[in-house]
Amino acid sequence: SERLKTAEKDFLEDDGILITTKMDRGADLKGMKSIVVMKFPFPEREDPLLKGMERRLGKEAFWRYYRDIAERCFVQQLGRVLRSSKDVVEFWSPDEICHRMLRKLWRGEIEVKRCFH
Repeated sequence: SERLKTAEKDFLEDDGILITTKMDRGADLKGMKSIVVMKFPFPEREDPLLKGMERRLGKEAFWRYYRDIAERCFVQQLGRVLRSSKDVVEFWSPDEICHRMLRKLWRGEIEVKRCFH
């Protein structure tokens, strides 16, 4: 979309800083040095489509589906800045779930550096 192209252009021109509430599809932010994910992207439970899926699938299958949506969205967010196997970025998040899921889902190399003791 035109809005996304403008955001990418602004990112490249404004010291490489892009702040957005959602960035999981369509953006190629190659060259970004850090990514901050404020919270793990669990879908909104009140979404009518999700409520319908829960009724259709049953509880156990629904929760597998729900977690799969969140995990795929998270990997997509990381993939906006990690565009090749040679890319290196810092990952920041106040949400421990994000750190746990990064270790579980990311197939690339991860180097952990603690900044707080």
